[in-house]
Amino acid sequence: MMPLVISSDSVLAATLLATAILLPGYLALKIRDGLVETWRRPAKEAWLPALIFDLPIYLLLFGFSQISLFGLTPTLEAEKNFNPMTILAALCIACFVGILAGWVENRRPIRRLLFWLGASQKGWRSTWASAFLYAEDRGENWAVVELQDGSRYYGWPKFYSAEATNATVFLAEGPSGQPVTWIPLKGEKEIPLSGPGILLPVGAKISRVYFLRS
Repeated sequence: MMPLVISSDSVLAATLLATAILLPGYLALKIRDGLVETWRRPAKEAWLPALIFDLPIYLLLFGFSQISLFGLTPTLEAEKNFNPMTILAALCIACFVGILAGWVENRRPIRRLLFWLGASQKGWRSTWASAFLYAEDRGENWAVVELQDGSRYYGWPKFYSAEATNATVFLAEGPSGQPVTWIPLKGEKEIPLSGPGILLPVGAKISRVYFLRS
């Protein structure tokens, strides 16, 4: 494809260059945020993390530009030529970087490593989510979820929300088929629930969670 020739001192060239620089990082950021359950990021606060994402994107782009097979220019604008293929390559790399960032954060290897080394006691996403993660790492895979009305549910916390402000938990049956148990009120008989599990939504009003080894 022949490069599109645009005067380097034109307003269009400056606008395209600024957009091309920010767009890949912003795309990677949006993909990462879409894969990771997190707070809704205001648009005015996205430019700095987008620029941070730009660094690995353009390092990879520079590496690919050294391979003549791809026909890419080392920069977005070179010798007054605007190369659309370079922009397309930057967007493709941005998709890869965003997916990789979301995968790494969801797998939580860096956070777990820092916890193990004692280098960080900061919560992963939040203290609420960190408590589930910590219990999971210690093998305490059962939980009793108590609601404000005094009722309790006993099961395997398979999924949980990222923040305590919208606390939700999905209690699943155990790996050996142990059912989720409902205890209506303190001292009352436990009632096994049939099915794969129960979702306790925000409206359930969770008051506390106890983590158990068995």
